[in-house]
Amino acid sequence: DAAGTLERLGRERVPLTPRLHARGSTAGASWVAERALPGRRPPRASPSLMRQVANVCASFPRGDRPPDATAADLSAVAAFLPDRAGALGALASELAGTLGRLPSILRHGDLWAGNLLVDRAGSLTGLVDWDAAHPNAVPGADLLQLVATELRRAAHRALGPAFLSRPWRSTEYEEVSAAYWPVVGIAPDDDVLDAVGVAWWATEVHGTLARLPHRAADHGWVETNVDRVLTGLGA
Repeated sequence: DAAGTLERLGRERVPLTPRLHARGSTAGASWVAERALPGRRPPRASPSLMRQVANVCASFPRGDRPPDATAADLSAVAAFLPDRAGALGALASELAGTLGRLPSILRHGDLWAGNLLVDRAGSLTGLVDWDAAHPNAVPGADLLQLVATELRRAAHRALGPAFLSRPWRSTEYEEVSAAYWPVVGIAPDDDVLDAVGVAWWATEVHGTLARLPHRAADHGWVETNVDRVLTGLGA
C-alpha cells in the first residue's frame, strides 16, 4: 500500500520522496499524513529533468525476488477483460524467462510530469503520488513510463499506438536510461528492453482500468490499447 511504500522509502533514505508522518483508518477509510515537498509541477518533463529523475530511480529499493509486478498487472487486466485472459496469460508466460533473470526494484508506477515537483530553476525537488507502487517491478519501466508519456503527449497518441512505436528503442529513452542501467547492474539486451516495454504497457492498462473500470466495456478503447498490442506481440 502507499503508506507502506512511504515507510520503506523513508527507512532506506531515498531522496526527494515524501516522508510519512502518520497513518490510520477512520470509518473504514485509510489515511496517511506525509511531509509536503517543496516545488511545483512542471508543464513537461525535459530531457534534463528526466535525467534527474533517472538518478533518483536508480536509488529505489531492490526487491528480494525476480520482478512479479508485470504478471500481477496482466492478471488484473485479465480480470477486467476475461475474453483476453488467455492471450494475457500467454504473454505473462512468454515473459517469465526474461524477467526471471532480472533483479526487481520498487516502482513508482505512475511516473509522468504531473507527479514530479521542481523548483523555479527547473531542478527536481520531489516525486509524489505513490499509489501505484509495487515492491518487485521491472527495472527501467518507470523511466520508460516517463519518456513514453512525454512522447505520447507530443504526438497526441493513444497508449496502443504509442506502444507499437516501441519507445523503449527510442533515442530519448536510450539517453535518459544510459546512466541508470549500470547503477542497477543490468546491461539490457533486446529481450530485456522488450520486457520493459510490456511492463510499462501492462502498468498503464491496469492503472486505467482500475481508475476507469467502464473502459473495459468501451470496445474502441480496448481494441486500440489492448487488442492491437496483443496482435503486435503475437499473443
